[in-house]
Amino acid sequence: MQTATIRREIRTRRAEKQINMLMHSTQSMHEQIVHGEELRRLQQEAIRMLWDEVKALTAEKDRVTLREQNKAAVVIQRYWRGYAARKVWGPALRHRLLDNMSGVQRLRAAVHAGNTTALVELCLHLQDQVDSLNTAMTKVTGPEAWNTSPVQTQQYPSASNSPAGKKSSP
Repeated sequence: MQTATIRREIRTRRAEKQINMLMHSTQSMHEQIVHGEELRRLQQEAIRMLWDEVKALTAEKDRVTLREQNKAAVVIQRYWRGYAARKVWGPALRHRLLDNMSGVQRLRAAVHAGNTTALVELCLHLQDQVDSLNTAMTKVTGPEAWNTSPVQTQQYPSASNSPAGKKSSP
């Protein structure tokens, strides 16, 4: 009987060792699983943060690109509008500019261009303006107040007889 009890005791110890080893193995596997889940959760969180950062950088890049495209479009529109305005209004604006220039500026432009016809026309126009001012002053102040000291002015042919053939407007 002693052998049977010793055998039983050996079997029991082996079974206990096996049970302890299996429990230890299960606990370590459980710890590995928990540790793996924790790592997976941290990885997912890191991936989520990186993805959010990628989204933010992409959105910023899109905003910058859109801003640059808008600036480029504005520049193109500015050039196009300027071209269209010059195409449509160019000659009219040139004539308006010449009409609005002062006498000195016109003389400079005419002298620079070597345009003697324009100089003659301008002189005739200025003479007409001086004559109309003399007439207006005579009407306002009376003939005797205005002509206290007679001044002789050289008379030019009228603007209608100018080489250009017509009177320029102020």
